[in-house]
Amino acid sequence: MPTDFIIDNKRTVCVDIACAFVLAATLFAGCSSVPVELPLKVESGRASSVRQISPSATNSTITRFNDPHYVVLDPMHDRADAPLVLFMAGTGGKPREMPFFPALLRAGHRVISIAYNTGEAIQQVCPANPDTDCAAKTRQKRLYGTNTIDVIDDEPQDAIVPRLVWLLKYLDREYPGEKWSRYLVSDGGDGINWSRVIVTGQSQGAGMAAYLAQDYAVARAVLFSSPWDSYGGRGRPPTLAPWLSRPSATPLSRWYAGYHGKENTAPLIARCYAALRIPQANVRVWTAEPAAMNGQNPYHGVGISRVNPLENFAFMFGLTGSGQ
Repeated sequence: MPTDFIIDNKRTVCVDIACAFVLAATLFAGCSSVPVELPLKVESGRASSVRQISPSATNSTITRFNDPHYVVLDPMHDRADAPLVLFMAGTGGKPREMPFFPALLRAGHRVISIAYNTGEAIQQVCPANPDTDCAAKTRQKRLYGTNTIDVIDDEPQDAIVPRLVWLLKYLDREYPGEKWSRYLVSDGGDGINWSRVIVTGQSQGAGMAAYLAQDYAVARAVLFSSPWDSYGGRGRPPTLAPWLSRPSATPLSRWYAGYHGKENTAPLIARCYAALRIPQANVRVWTAEPAAMNGQNPYHGVGISRVNPLENFAFMFGLTGSGQ
């Protein structure tokens, strides 16, 4: 079956597997800023389009955290009215496919797993900081590029929201027929049309999604096993970070969240969800066992793993009844 690649904005068709491997090797060995388009999976004779686009290809000021953004859509199911899904990985994570992406694609969504600095977690740099707004300031810096705290060394071009704007403009320029500008503000500015975006993430990324959903009225907020921003402790319950109790621009009925009951921080996550005022009916507690007991907190990644039943993803993203 022919395989399409996008190389320097020119389409090349491989007619055999060997050709595909040669092209892939050339791409990754020779030029990290070249956008790559690969078929994700074939369904009814058509393949979903996966594009791996280096952040530096969208803005030349980017020099760090340049793992490719992961962009995917399914031409057969793509719907103009379906919100874009923005996924933000957890600490140490990279942009890649998640087990629930195919269900989102079948429901007509497009998905972007964005590349950003998934280095120091909030709970690694803020609990001992005397500034009780450390968590909020750190999330602002990593999301928007505002620099009011020095516990992380992120630069403005490393921030999630500017990177998303640059990526959407790049996609709209390179693939005008796909109309990626529908997720940008209509006045031609540098803003995101958040009403057309579902924000989601795992661990550190879920905290970023929560902060965005407080700041903007997003289409939906879906949180996997986070946040648990807090400080203090030392023999008494930790104090939750003040930002968790901020007003929400997103109606609370659009917030969904889940965590595993055996996670190390399960009680703290539950407190944070309560502080965010997420309706209890919109919170799921996972019970599936992890595929492997790895690390010091093996239940933390169950929510975004293949062992989590698809019905949980359908519930979180509102896909019930859409054939998932």
